[in-house]
Amino acid sequence: MKVDLDAITAVISEQETRPTFIFYPNPMEDFALLKFEGPIEAPYVLRVLDVKGKGIATLKGTSREIRINRNYMPSGLYFFELEVKNQRVASGKFIVK
Repeated sequence: MKVDLDAITAVISEQETRPTFIFYPNPMEDFALLKFEGPIEAPYVLRVLDVKGKGIATLKGTSREIRINRNYMPSGLYFFELEVKNQRVASGKFIVK
């Protein structure tokens, strides 16, 4: 059996460059916090989308924590995308009560 070690190294390297995130509380009522861990370059852009894919908010930041306020979102399901240098590095979904 022949194993391509370069391919294995490439996959591991790619996984290590992805940040992990914690979004809480989920579901949210008044606000939620999105915290990042791992490698991420600043500045970044966080986009909040509704279930139809319509942009609800665009937040730019440099810290490892973003506060998302509910004041502009009715109850429902939402998605977020985190972009660094025009490349999506993380995404997820959350519920607003």
